[in-house]
Amino acid sequence: MSKKHAFFQRALEGQNKWWSYFAGMILVSVGFSLGQTPITVILLYKIAQIAKDGEPSAILEANEKLMAYDFTYFGLSNNLSFFLILLTFVGGIAFVYLSVVKVHKRPFRSIITTERSINWKKIGFGFAVWFGITFILEAIGYSLDSDNYVWTFNWMSFIPLLIMCILLLPLQTSFEEVFMRGYLMQGIPLHPNTILISILLAGGVLHAMSLAQTDVSLALMVFGIYYSAGLIIGVLFYLEKKGKIQLGLYQLVRRPIFPLMVTSIMFGLMHGMNPEIAEFGFAKMMVFYIGMGVFLGLITLLDESLELALGIHFGNNLFGALFVSFDGSALQTPTLFRALEMNTDYMLVGWFGMVTLFMIIAQFRYKWSNWGKLFQKIQYVVPEGLEVDDIAYLNNQNTSEDVQPV
Repeated sequence: MSKKHAFFQRALEGQNKWWSYFAGMILVSVGFSLGQTPITVILLYKIAQIAKDGEPSAILEANEKLMAYDFTYFGLSNNLSFFLILLTFVGGIAFVYLSVVKVHKRPFRSIITTERSINWKKIGFGFAVWFGITFILEAIGYSLDSDNYVWTFNWMSFIPLLIMCILLLPLQTSFEEVFMRGYLMQGIPLHPNTILISILLAGGVLHAMSLAQTDVSLALMVFGIYYSAGLIIGVLFYLEKKGKIQLGLYQLVRRPIFPLMVTSIMFGLMHGMNPEIAEFGFAKMMVFYIGMGVFLGLITLLDESLELALGIHFGNNLFGALFVSFDGSALQTPTLFRALEMNTDYMLVGWFGMVTLFMIIAQFRYKWSNWGKLFQKIQYVVPEGLEVDDIAYLNNQNTSEDVQPV
């Protein structure tokens, strides 16, 4: 089997019909919702108590605190809030596992690596290098403006935080990686119609639910936009599959750059409700979030594995959760330091430098040679006994060189 697109090849293993991805998306949504239930119930109860007083100003303030992730306003400590937020991702990753193993009937590691076992050294390398670069950059910032940092260490709150970061934080970062850049990245070229529609419908429901707290009519309008976009995409793919139109949609989605950009944009929008958006502006933070998605997706495709991205993401969030926090951060934890001000322009420049440095180090270590494969059409090698017609996307959409028997 060619190693050029080996990461995408793993999507052919096990059960890979369109309905398996639809069922998988539903399961993950259910798992995420179940994990979110504890904090949702607690906050709704707290908000209901505030609403009983009938003070419009108090209700408005409660909504603002909710949007800012300032759960201390509702009587929850920073550590308890952090724990409840992390439970959301425990449910998410548990149901990703169920989707891959039970629905798709393939090894969980198949959405992480093309090898027989996970390379923990590579995960450690990604973690150590990214954490180290972040530490050095923050140390430089401290040396240039130490007055901007306040020492806030309290061992009574820091020790429980450290335990949560070791036990639960990897599940949060791993969920985002295995779902976005593992499960979805592999599946989009195979069943673009099913997955793109599922993403839009799920995104529409979540976006509408968040807006419904303040404006039901706006929430319905937003869901209608998502639904219409999904309907249009479904019709276009159907018409092209039937030969009624020729837009080159199926040829486009077969280029790795397409699932890379879709999952990166989705990664950005997934963080669209983070308080950093309101604090620092949508445009600047989307540059960071979508850019981070592109970076993590790029190294995943170049390395044909998710391991480096898993290490980087954990290192990034661990540093933010333990060392430096700031007003407007989604991670409101009892860190060692608190930054009084955050210059997002400097942050973006520093982040770009970090990405560049990591890419140079990783390129030197892993000798990635075929960057052109990002734009080359994926060539599936069909395992023996698998009917090409079983794969909706491959049906009538490939030339002889696109689908090769083993």
